[in-house]
Amino acid sequence: MLAIGSKSANARILIVDDDPAVAGSLADLLAIDGYQASVAKNGSTAKAKLQELRPDLVILELMLPDIDGLILCSELTRAAVPVIICSGTNRQRDRILARRLGADDFVTKPFDMYEFEARVAAVLRTSGTAHPHSMVDGTNERRVET
Repeated sequence: MLAIGSKSANARILIVDDDPAVAGSLADLLAIDGYQASVAKNGSTAKAKLQELRPDLVILELMLPDIDGLILCSELTRAAVPVIICSGTNRQRDRILARRLGADDFVTKPFDMYEFEARVAAVLRTSGTAHPHSMVDGTNERRVET
């Protein structure tokens, strides 16, 4: 395996997703990569955790039970928190609107985990937050299914 861009800092990442299987898989992957990952199952919990955790990045599902993810995205970007949308929606207008509202990236489920890791590292790098590492070897395909 090749470690890319190793850093000593542990970026704090908040995962906002109402699907416990997806949120847990992402949290496990990010923890293995050296990040401090926390999960919020809805928008209300996410807002509370934002104050507590002060995350370096938010991974956000658009389809949440209590708030429109695009509204939460807008609030996060106004607060200068980098956001990667990670959603099961494949509507082009959601992708475009999310980017216009300030999302740094948009990943549609299901996705390749290696690509996801690379996108997380890239957003943290461009936001000025150090990232521990990204592991890439290309031998195993890891996917999150919706």
